[in-house]
Amino acid sequence: MIGPLRSVYRFALMMACALMMTLPMALGDEPDIAAETEAKPTPVHPFDMRPQPWQRRDDPVLSASTTRQPWCKVVLYSPSVLFKDGKFKMWYVGTSAGSRSTDFSLGYAESDDGIQWNEYAGNPIATPQDIGWGIYMQTPFVMFDEDEQIYKMWFSSATKAVYSEKAKRMVGADRPLGYATSPDGIEWKFHPKPIYDSSRSPCVWKLGPKSYRMWMNVDLARIYEFTSSDGIQWQRASKPAVQVSGASKSCIYPFVIHENGRYYMWYGCHRPEGIFEIFCATSPDGSSWSVDHERAAFPASRKKDRFDGRYTSIPSVLSLPDRYMLYYAPRDWRNTYLMPDGSRGRDGAGVYAHIGVAVIPKK
Repeated sequence: MIGPLRSVYRFALMMACALMMTLPMALGDEPDIAAETEAKPTPVHPFDMRPQPWQRRDDPVLSASTTRQPWCKVVLYSPSVLFKDGKFKMWYVGTSAGSRSTDFSLGYAESDDGIQWNEYAGNPIATPQDIGWGIYMQTPFVMFDEDEQIYKMWFSSATKAVYSEKAKRMVGADRPLGYATSPDGIEWKFHPKPIYDSSRSPCVWKLGPKSYRMWMNVDLARIYEFTSSDGIQWQRASKPAVQVSGASKSCIYPFVIHENGRYYMWYGCHRPEGIFEIFCATSPDGSSWSVDHERAAFPASRKKDRFDGRYTSIPSVLSLPDRYMLYYAPRDWRNTYLMPDGSRGRDGAGVYAHIGVAVIPKK
């Protein structure tokens, strides 16, 4: 009987050892997998960070203080940028008549890399006289219509303005929306009359042959969504898409793109202490927006020696294969500026005299 018992004992011992070897694996493998999963969180898209990780350049890409063109020696701002046919193309406005004059015209520049820009020799490419019904050009938005193979532009203008001789500046104006088309982005044909009665900084998408979508201000406090079948007759949504809240005293200059499965809207807000900064709202559908008016997406640098120390404004965003690019209109802390005749002008809020750019590399 000793032999069989010894065999049974030996078999039981072998089974116990095998069980002891498998228990650590059963108990230990799953926690290790969970720990490994926890160590690799879902990456946050840079547009969802606050502030967004834009790498801004130390110098503007275009500036009234460095341009050699006489038409935009005081104001140069409000970029609308496209990348087409291997070229960066920018439309912007400017004047040499004063920081708040009624004489703003349209300029054009091209670039191979989006940083070094060549101003078109024939600038300005459009003046208030070319519009016909309008007395100045403001906040242009340019797109290339692939269906029709033409450039289309929406912009703000005015049919009348209030000018103060004492203050030497425009103190009020109506702001109807204008429209123009061009075969090359330089020679423009303007629609003979305004297409909407109140506007600031339109941002337009063409969704199909008879489907347009636009986000635009009607005043300083509210951004609305609009729809159209032809880009000329527009219907406004009943409620604002984004409006002022918190410490933000305005809500203006929207620019919308669809990225990362979401809609992102950059726009500017007046902040305390004379600061103006770019914020960013998010949306699943482009209609219902979530805002954060406490944390700017692209704040002013607030540095006294930088060209964007006081303002970051009027965004124009590109999504390229290797990077995102943000063009913007800044203001520095200077309150005086030099007129072409050598005299000094003054503007207590500063002057839109530059166009800056910032980059986020795509990994």
